[in-house]
Amino acid sequence: MAYLFKLKAGKYQVRWKEGSKVKSKTFRTRAEAKMLLKDIEGQPQLSAYLTFAEAVDLYGREITPTKKSFRPETFRLARFKNLDFAEKRLVDVTPGDIERYITHRMNDVSPTSKRPISEATVLKETTLMNSIFNYCIRNKFLSVNPYSKVSCKPKSGDHRERIATAEDIEKLRFCADWDGVSEPRTLPQLVVLAFEFACATGMRIGEILQLQADWINGNTIHLPKEITKTGFQKRCGLIIRSKKTSCPCRKFRGLFKKLFFSPRFSTKGRSLAKN
Repeated sequence: MAYLFKLKAGKYQVRWKEGSKVKSKTFRTRAEAKMLLKDIEGQPQLSAYLTFAEAVDLYGREITPTKKSFRPETFRLARFKNLDFAEKRLVDVTPGDIERYITHRMNDVSPTSKRPISEATVLKETTLMNSIFNYCIRNKFLSVNPYSKVSCKPKSGDHRERIATAEDIEKLRFCADWDGVSEPRTLPQLVVLAFEFACATGMRIGEILQLQADWINGNTIHLPKEITKTGFQKRCGLIIRSKKTSCPCRKFRGLFKKLFFSPRFSTKGRSLAKN
């Protein structure tokens, strides 16, 4: 049996399986797609043969490219294709398979840092795995999500404060030979200023790099949804209320606005921040 999907581009795609291969064909109209559906009626259902690795591949081609975090997700998907149960039929994947994977990852060591894999990393991987199973349920490849019955799900860690302390800020200023009050003259001083601005507003580096002068209105920055990670509009305050940071927003708000949009910082500072 074949399945009909409506793509985001407005086209329609038919997917079916011949032997061990999943095939697909895209049409401009639903009527054309339905004609192909009729032609391949009577073939075995895709869900009866679809393996976990093939489901990962389908998810990676249809869902992952639509995400802003698609790049790190592609690495996790590549890992999934090499799991012990990757070649299992999707309907045969059990909660025990996932639990063994979780146990193995919790005892694994990072090849780069040589430290044990953190529970937060395993949580990200299993959250993605859960999304793949839910995707398969939505497309009628699967009826029950095996991850929902896993008993040893990783948990999120305790909240940690990510704002730089006053001591951290002072060390950065010392290294940049900047007092934090006078106008920055060197590129390191400008970068420290941008860092303090990020601490003060809570803006991500990608948001700061795309910041435009007309988005700043008084003590508020209005960020359009196109540049935020969440896809929603965001407002950031320029006045500090936390005692854990020494960022003098009221003092350098105008200074930052003046320097950040200058050609000197736009060309050198932004390229340095990207690297």
